Amino acid sequence: MSQQVNINLDDETAVILDQMAQEDAYDNRSAWIRRLIRLEHKRREDLRFELTQKGQMQLKLEQEKGVGQPQV
Repeated sequence: MSQQVNINLDDETAVILDQMAQEDAYDNRSAWIRRLIRLEHKRREDLRFELTQKGQMQLKLEQEKGVGQPQV
């Protein structure tokens, strides 16, 4: 199923969009925008994964050092 999303661009931004799409060998704005959305989604997913991994490593290090543990 397809959904349509419309955006308004000023002339300068439309020229930039067309230029970037052409540089990436796209002759269709919609296809290029879909690609851009997917790339950004992947970048964010990768960042979330990286932050989760770092958080887990930090938690493990703190547990090994006894940080946050009551002192006896």
